[in-house]
Order: sequence, then C-alpha cells, then structure tokens
Amino acid sequence: MTNTENRSETAKKVKAFLDDDLNKIDTLIDQYPQRIPIPIIADFLHMDENSTRAAVEGGAFGFAWRKSGKANKAYCVPTAQFVRWYLNVGVLEGVYC
Repeated sequence: MTNTENRSETAKKVKAFLDDDLNKIDTLIDQYPQRIPIPIIADFLHMDENSTRAAVEGGAFGFAWRKSGKANKAYCVPTAQFVRWYLNVGVLEGVYC
C-alpha cells in the first residue's frame, strides 16, 4: 500500500470515528435535552461515576453544590454545556455551523 493510500484509509477511519461520535452526541441531545445524569455521562466517557463527579466539581462541565448542614452534594450537567465542552466549541463559536 502506498503512502497516499494509507493517508486515504486513515482519513476514512477518522471520518467514520467522528461521524460515530457525532451520532452519539445527537442521541444524548435527543434523550436528555435539558440535563444529562452523571451515570449517563460516565458511561459515555467510559469513566467511573466518582471520577465524573470530580470532573464536574473541578469545573470541566456542569456544576455541583452542597446545601449547608447536608453531607451529600448535588450535580447538574446542562446538556448544552456538556456538548460544547465535549466538542470544544465556545458559547458563541459555531452556533450556526
């Protein structure tokens, strides 16, 4: 196989990978149009749920809070924020892509 053929095959694989990724994001948006539950994000990213919660607490996507006097925390991951983070798209960048 020539170098050009290798590049062509690689480009096809990358396109197929990205298309598959966008289809998965499309499914998430359809199923969870407002907020995505932590277990769903963990599964999507192939992460442990506690690691996903740590990412949210660290400000990667979504937000977490604890009410005073309570031991446990609550988490909210807005779908729009997660999708923008995952696709590395700014708030106004790519709005009409």
